[in-house]
Amino acid sequence: MVLEDKIRKYIEELDNKSPTVRENAVMALAKIGTDGAVSAIIGALKDKDPDVRQRAAEELGKLAEKSALTEYIDSLKDEDKAERQKAASHIAGSANPATRAAVPALIAALEDDDEYVRNGAAVSLGKIGDPSAVPFLMKSLKDDWHVRNSAAGALGAMGPASRDAVSLLIEALTSNDKDFRRNATAALGRIGPAAGDAVPHLIKALDDSHLKFGAAVALGEIGAESAKAVPKLIEMLDDMDMYVRSGAAEALGNIGDKAAIPHLTKTKNNEENNKWVRSCASEALRKLEGKDAAPPSSY
Repeated sequence: MVLEDKIRKYIEELDNKSPTVRENAVMALAKIGTDGAVSAIIGALKDKDPDVRQRAAEELGKLAEKSALTEYIDSLKDEDKAERQKAASHIAGSANPATRAAVPALIAALEDDDEYVRNGAAVSLGKIGDPSAVPFLMKSLKDDWHVRNSAAGALGAMGPASRDAVSLLIEALTSNDKDFRRNATAALGRIGPAAGDAVPHLIKALDDSHLKFGAAVALGEIGAESAKAVPKLIEMLDDMDMYVRSGAAEALGNIGDKAAIPHLTKTKNNEENNKWVRSCASEALRKLEGKDAAPPSSY
């Protein structure tokens, strides 16, 4: 059956008595996506059945996103860097799975001459979350400050899929760029247990005034492999900074060592701590007193 005949057939089915047949016709026309098919779907927005109308609206939305995506991918090759910047930053503006089609073009954009294009590409790749971008984002960790920070954030957004980047992110913990150190720390935490090699480096980072809170949270996200950090985290429950205290409490709960229970209990009951810190300590205790908590370590 030629395409025109298929379109005609589905358009005729839009007049069928069965709402299910009409809804299926809308979906079939959306897959074809020609101007005639789209016009028929627009007509279905006035269907007497609400499910058919909703299906028509959803399919038209998908077609619009797909059309915009194609335009953005093409714009990544535009001679005007402003157009490339716009495209790189806006491709991942929605959670539409179709954005994965833009991954190869975004990876290529990581090599663009303009740093803002490269930065937008890194951000979009992080939002899309396709693991095939990891090796290229790892390379971007050596780029200028703007791009490398976005690359670190993108790698963190991909979680365990970025395990190959752990060594480079560990290296970033000693950067002179405090923002890069922070973003690398957060990325290691989001990678989770797969970033176990970072634990000793994150423990050291607990002495960095710019990283104390983030390093504590990251150690907690890595989980049980961060057990060696427990003594230091217990000390941090008395830190002058409320955010550091809350981060330490959260981490102790996630690591799961019952040795922290009396210290967290003290933190929870200390009325000099604000409500947020006491709440974090209470939640950590709830986790530690559960059946999955590890037995106390000896220090």
